[in-house]
Amino acid sequence: MDARHLLPFLQEQNVLSEEQSREIQDELSRSGKPVEMILANFGIIQMPQILEKIADSMGLPLLADVSGLDLSPELLARIPPHTARNLGALPVAGDETTLTVALADPLAVQALEDLRFATGREIAQVVAPPEQIQPLLDKHYGSAEVNIDDVLRELENAPDASVTSEGVDLNEAGSAPIIKYVNTIIARAIHAKASDIHLEPFEKEFKIRYRVDGALYEMAPPPRRLAIPLTSRVKVMANLNIAER
Repeated sequence: MDARHLLPFLQEQNVLSEEQSREIQDELSRSGKPVEMILANFGIIQMPQILEKIADSMGLPLLADVSGLDLSPELLARIPPHTARNLGALPVAGDETTLTVALADPLAVQALEDLRFATGREIAQVVAPPEQIQPLLDKHYGSAEVNIDDVLRELENAPDASVTSEGVDLNEAGSAPIIKYVNTIIARAIHAKASDIHLEPFEKEFKIRYRVDGALYEMAPPPRRLAIPLTSRVKVMANLNIAER
């Protein structure tokens, strides 16, 4: 779950004090562990109790186990795959007018409005264990993850970039491995609920970092020589002049 949703909720439920919330945020920034794990390690609350409190406070049904649900292709087709993956939304029931979903982050209420818009149906919510929802999303909608090591191998094996006098490689910026790698960076950032992505070219290395809940997390770096085509690809996507620095 997103700590930005969960910690304020637990404070409202008098499960956390303001001081405890700050301590957990500090640990989150330091360790990068999931907030649910930190709460459990601190001896504050376990996931089943979190789900019970969410269901009770929001007046929602609680499904303790969705791992064995038989989800028909017709039901699954009511949410576009990219929408289901991005919102962490699993359809569990539905009719012609209403779709019932379980969210990987049950406190992400904006997702309900997004689903209403994407599906054209009213959305009803149930609460279910997030650790069961994600495998079902991967199974039925495909994983949003691309094997980053495979993409990096493609990049490593790509020929050396030939750049223009302005330092811009127009061809490599549009090559398949570069496009795939940038798409993977963005997909991972969305999945991690990152607020921003940092592309940081240095003299001898190229770092890519996400900011999640105020903390920066580094991903596996690409070869330094690809800093220009990677940043150029981002500029192309943003309709910016790639010759400008």
